[in-house]
Amino acid sequence: MSDTLPSLQQWERGPKIVAVGGGTGLSTMLRGLKKYTKNLTAIVTVADDGGGSGMLRRDIGMPPPGDIRHCMEALANTEPIMEKLLTYRFTEGSLSGQSFGNLILAALNGVTGSFEEAVSQMSQVLAITGRVIPVTSADVQLEAIFENGARVVGESKIYHFKKEQDCRIAHVALLPERPAALPAALQAIREADLILLGLCCAASVFGIAMIYSATRYNNDNRKIIVQTAALLIGIVVYFGISMIDLEMLIKRWKWIAAFNVLFILLLKTPFGVSDNTGNTAWLKFPFLPVSIGPAEVVKITFIILLAWQLQWLREEKRDLRSFSAAFYVGGHTLGIAGLYFVISGDMGNALMFLLIFVVMSFVAGFALRWFALLFGASGAVIGGIIAFDLVPDSKKYMLNRFIVLFDHSYDVQGQGWQQTRSLLTIGGGGFWGQGYLHGTQSQAGVGSVPARHTDLIFAVIGEELGFVGATLSILLLVAIIIRVLVVGRRAAQPFHTYVCVGIASMVMFQMIINIGMCLFIMPVIGLTLPFFSYGGSSVVTLFTAMGFVSGIKKRTVVRRRPGRPLGSNAVY
Repeated sequence: MSDTLPSLQQWERGPKIVAVGGGTGLSTMLRGLKKYTKNLTAIVTVADDGGGSGMLRRDIGMPPPGDIRHCMEALANTEPIMEKLLTYRFTEGSLSGQSFGNLILAALNGVTGSFEEAVSQMSQVLAITGRVIPVTSADVQLEAIFENGARVVGESKIYHFKKEQDCRIAHVALLPERPAALPAALQAIREADLILLGLCCAASVFGIAMIYSATRYNNDNRKIIVQTAALLIGIVVYFGISMIDLEMLIKRWKWIAAFNVLFILLLKTPFGVSDNTGNTAWLKFPFLPVSIGPAEVVKITFIILLAWQLQWLREEKRDLRSFSAAFYVGGHTLGIAGLYFVISGDMGNALMFLLIFVVMSFVAGFALRWFALLFGASGAVIGGIIAFDLVPDSKKYMLNRFIVLFDHSYDVQGQGWQQTRSLLTIGGGGFWGQGYLHGTQSQAGVGSVPARHTDLIFAVIGEELGFVGATLSILLLVAIIIRVLVVGRRAAQPFHTYVCVGIASMVMFQMIINIGMCLFIMPVIGLTLPFFSYGGSSVVTLFTAMGFVSGIKKRTVVRRRPGRPLGSNAVY
């Protein structure tokens, strides 16, 4: 019994999936999906006019029930005899070719006076998993115009005409041209969790295309294979993570905190490698084909822990002003960021921990004096280090990365080399770009654009796709950020809101710093462009983060009046 409960909980909390279509393909897919989630909605087309469905459509003027019946059979939870009864097809008399399931729907259509209600009532009788909704109640016909000019109306007639005439279809349309969709079908699509997934996939596919262009000069397809595999794995992980209840996960907060520390400490073992980055920021395991960046993984678990701390301070302690409260969350952040920087030397990801902390703490409502103190102390420390020349010789390169921002002629062949080449590459793209796979610098050999498939992928986009392509890539990332914030804005509790804010700020700062680096207005600190840059572990962890957001959206059941503050869990 105890082994059954977790799978039952996962099934009940599974992702909201909306499947749109008709025919046997949709019902076959539904049979498989219902094993993993109960939150299924099938939106079924109603243009069929052949077989038993066509007979009922012509005789009593009801929408064709065949495809809808197939979907209900696939999702039904009834005795085997009932399934046999529904699929039984008469072979003699005036009912020859008609199925018993279609007749039940026809009878319910007459009793209820509404085909939509008839489908709903039959769904209850069959105790189906999820919902089945006809896409429209209108009398829809499919029309095809063939290349020989023939106009044929009716799905079954189109098939037979094409087979007999061996002529290609030039145009397909619906009659009437714009049938009204049922409100329930539109609402089901709006509630699906796939908007965020679609945006992430679009950005990743865009990135794979640009990685192919950036690595085409050396005929290396391995990076494309790795990135594509990471995308596919990320999609699976996205659905899997969305089933995890953060409330259950955070009960293991001690294990999560221990994991963060131990995972970073693995960089001190033989598994820790520099991977040509200059920092020991990667883990290379012999049983994995790719390296893993611990910071990518720990950032997600750090966000979850910090969100829980902030909710505890706000809801339980009701203290976001005292020194002890600031020390509680600040010490956690500085501990993780400091440990990671000391061990890896990676300033970029260490800075990300601090930036995420600032945004999440601000949204939680920490007293502004603590932010003023933080920025003031940071400025004083940095200013003192520079004024008294306290930077060790081994770390001078970090200081030079900032100096070169104010004097582009300083150390052009050294610390300014990447950004100088990046700016030159982007400048050559103009408004429309030089064309995909035709960038002068992007397609040149070794030495033209360093790290063009990782840190400087935005430069490749700017050169080959111009201002238009660069803007599109930014808009995709901004759409992802906004979507995550919208989910956080509607979340049922502050804990979920803070997680969404942390994930959104992670993507936002990484985007701003990477693009600023390519435009020579930010220092080179090794941060890649989310979803676009090459990196298998980065893609998978980003989809993991988005899976948590999807799970939060699925569990949000309250609604708020406009203007309520972030994290409010009041119900109206």
